[in-house]
Formats: sequence, structure tokens, C-alpha cells
Amino acid sequence: MNFELGEEEKAFIAVINDLCKKEIPGKHIDKVKYLDELDIEEARRQGNLREILRERLPWDFLKKAHDVGIRTLTVPAKYGGGGIGLFTEMVVSEALGRWGGVAVLSSEPYAFCNCMRTFASEELQDEIFPQIMENYTLLTSTAITEPDAGTDTHIPYDEPGAGMKTFAYAEGDEYVINGEKAFCTGGGQADFITLFARTDKNAPISKGMSAFLVPTKSPGVSVVRVNDMIMNELRRNTDLLFENVRIPKRYLIGKENEGYALWEAFRVLVIRFAGAEVGAFQKMYELTKEYATTRIQGGKPIIEHVNIGSRILDIGIS
Repeated sequence: MNFELGEEEKAFIAVINDLCKKEIPGKHIDKVKYLDELDIEEARRQGNLREILRERLPWDFLKKAHDVGIRTLTVPAKYGGGGIGLFTEMVVSEALGRWGGVAVLSSEPYAFCNCMRTFASEELQDEIFPQIMENYTLLTSTAITEPDAGTDTHIPYDEPGAGMKTFAYAEGDEYVINGEKAFCTGGGQADFITLFARTDKNAPISKGMSAFLVPTKSPGVSVVRVNDMIMNELRRNTDLLFENVRIPKRYLIGKENEGYALWEAFRVLVIRFAGAEVGAFQKMYELTKEYATTRIQGGKPIIEHVNIGSRILDIGIS
């Protein structure tokens, strides 16, 4: 079996390494302390929390990643994107993962674009994909978890009325959405939310949930909390409130009450996370090995000490 990467994958890796080598070292530091010192509640009351959460992002890097086509690789080719499949996406995500969170942030649109090109109507794709191609600042997020509904959005917790409470109903040419979502990565910075909500209160999740595209500037969308998380400090984790939020009916993704199939597929479409972790671990291993060959203790590099060398070997072959 041939495990050699194709020319396309090699070209993508070369572009990523060239950009990241020039732009990342020493130029981008997560502004965690800045945000920790911020009065989140005051910013929320003043209505500028979204702007504050967004201003800490490395926009200069994201623009360059957009200009060379990294951010738009999963946009269908008919709209000018890369149109890559899941395997190539995994390879690209792995290459980005070697350069840390700043680089991985440039792959943020991948799962969203995969979801849209797989499930959204042609009309909705025609509206959204050109925006992604043109606007390097466009960000997305996903909202499914709720304060009282975590794993019970999945089978076997498939009981009518249990778990998810966010509800959407059709009224004229719109859907009206009410509910609260928790732990939305990047939710306070996003322009669009892929939101999962019940559309049939009497049906189990597998038969009564739908997916919607919700612009975050819609009246009634608000950030109610910024969560303190150990990881992913660039895309801050937030809780969102939806109060009588109205969106056009065309913003239904897929068919009504068939959102569970989309959610199951979505968990596959976020393969970029797995790829990025593989890349990060590979980089950690290489840095560890490099340090162990140069750090002298007891008159020799520490990699030559059995208790160190054997552990590094275990990492390398595992």
C-alpha cells in the first residue's frame, strides 16, 4: 500500500509551512491576560463585547491565510474555493496543527463549509459561499449544547421533550427561535451560528430537531456568558441567548425535523480537529527529541539516559 501524499497535498503543506514560518514566530501572542482583565459584564452591558472578543484575533495572519486560499479550501470549486475532500482536509489540518492555535484558527471555516455544501439548499449556498470567499473576517460557530442538555442530545437519550429546550417554529416566511445555548466555541465572535433546535416538541431528538443558519447580528441574539476554558483561548467559549430571533425560512439547513442526521454527519465533518491534534503532537515530539539531544546531564545528552531515551522512543513508535 502506498502512503505517499499526492502532489496536491504536498503543495498545500508547502504553502502552509512557507506562510507560517514567515508570519507566526514571535509575532502573535494570545492576549489571554488582556481579556482576563476585562470587565466582561460591563462590556456586555455596553453592547461592545463582540467587538472586544474579535479585536484580539490575529487578523493580519488570517488575511494572509485567506489571500493564499487556506481559509477557503473547503468552499466548493464552483464558488472559487479549493473544493477539497476530507482526506486532504485532514492533511491540511495536520500541517496547520504543527504551528499552533494561530495557524489552526485559519481552518475555522472548514466544518461550516462542509456542512453547507453537504446539506444546505443551492439558494443558501449561493448566498453564503461568496461571502466567505470575499470576507476574510467572516467567522462561524456551532450551537447545540444547552445548560441542561449535553449528551442527552444523542441517542440513547432520545425521549420526547427531554434534553434540548431551544425551539424554533415557522411563522409566515420566517422561523422564530427561542432558547439558550452553552459552550459555543467562538460564539461571541461569529458572524453566523449553525444552530440546532427542536421543531417538534412532541418528538424525540432524532425525529424532531432541525438545523438553522443564524446571523449573530439578528435582533435577539446575545452573549450571556464568556466561559473560562483551559484551551482555545483565541476563540473564546461563550453561552448564547436567543430571544424571539427571526430568520428567513431559507436559512433552514436541510429539511425540517431531519437535523439529527446533519448533527451525526457534522461530527465527522469536524475532522480538522483530529488532524490539528496529530500535527501538534508530532511537533511536540520533534521538539522534545531535539531538546533531549542537546541538553547535557551527567556528561552526555539526556536522550542517552535509559529512562529518558526509552520514553522518547515509546512516543515515536506509538
